[in-house]
Amino acid sequence: MSKEARECANARRRDASDAYHKNLDKVWFDIQDTVEDLAKGHNKSINAVQTDLRLGRGRIARPRREKTSAWNAFMWKKAQEKRDENGESSGRKSLANLTQNTQTEYSSLTAEEKEVLVKEYEEHKAASTKVERVSTAAKRKDFSHTIGAVEKELMNLNARTGIECMVLATPGSTKLPLQGVYFTTPRVEGFLSSINMDPQDLLSRMEGFAVQGLRGTASSHKARMSNIRTELRNHIHAALVEATGCRDAKMKWKNYWQDIVSKYRVVIEVWPENIPFGNLSDIVTNIPDFERLLRKWKTNTIYFRQIDDNEYDKLQVERDEKLESGELEEPRRKIRSDKGKKRPRKDSSKGQSRKKARTVSSEEFIADSGDNADGNSDDESSDDESSDDSTSDDSGEGSQG
Repeated sequence: MSKEARECANARRRDASDAYHKNLDKVWFDIQDTVEDLAKGHNKSINAVQTDLRLGRGRIARPRREKTSAWNAFMWKKAQEKRDENGESSGRKSLANLTQNTQTEYSSLTAEEKEVLVKEYEEHKAASTKVERVSTAAKRKDFSHTIGAVEKELMNLNARTGIECMVLATPGSTKLPLQGVYFTTPRVEGFLSSINMDPQDLLSRMEGFAVQGLRGTASSHKARMSNIRTELRNHIHAALVEATGCRDAKMKWKNYWQDIVSKYRVVIEVWPENIPFGNLSDIVTNIPDFERLLRKWKTNTIYFRQIDDNEYDKLQVERDEKLESGELEEPRRKIRSDKGKKRPRKDSSKGQSRKKARTVSSEEFIADSGDNADGNSDDESSDDESSDDSTSDDSGEGSQG
């Protein structure tokens, strides 16, 4: 491309970019006008309309510079004077009366007097210290309002820029009776589901670490899971014994139909839809679900109900239909991987078969009793018999001959 062609191409790009940004600015200003019309027409603040439109606070068109209002400074001064006179702080009603009675006085102030009031008010705000909220109720209210505002702002940020984020908030000590909360944007929630991680479990571990340190991260979570699971199983067992009247009745999750429904004619009612039905150790993986199930069993929201033979027959027909359609699978034992193969019994210490091989203890050939050719018969007889020296000598000579 020649130099003139490149200059023409760059000029076209600049013109296109300028036109795009000019139209974009026009759209932003149109949106600003629409936001103001909505705020006026529905008696809402501009920030509230911007938040509902996922536009964020104060981010339309150009940023605004916050400045101390002369009216606020004037009202602060009047409230200070009234407090000094009466010795009490003015409430909402007193503030409303003060606002109506001082509008004429404020209108008569000069620009220099307003500037003095603003400067004095700014010095007061800079010198005032922010103390920690001492009331537990105030702390909880502050926590809920702040987290709610953070959640809205993050949703606005996600809508504007596509940023994905997750927020975990938990108390750092046991002095504050608060339950931790979490917030995730949609894609983060999908990511956590793909790696089988429950944010509630992560929040519980974080709370354990914040309260007890590194040891509390694992032990506190494990202990709580184990304790709640044990309590839930004991409660289910007690409910089953009470419903069946059999002290030896035990809950069988895998063979629930054969060992519970068919045997005792009882069924579990009002099981939560979002929690799969099955063995607690395999199905329930987080503390909130355990707590929810335990609370429902304690309040008899979930319970065992006795059924008669007619209802059992109906349930049997429904179960057979689900088995035929494949909606339900019959529990079965897992097939061994070495099915059909011979499995020799091995000695674990030596790696050999524990079954000993059969060995022949007798000799292959046995000599006849009258045959003394090899002298074995005389030798054996001389060893076995107890005789005098002359007899042993004779036998020895015979064996040598």
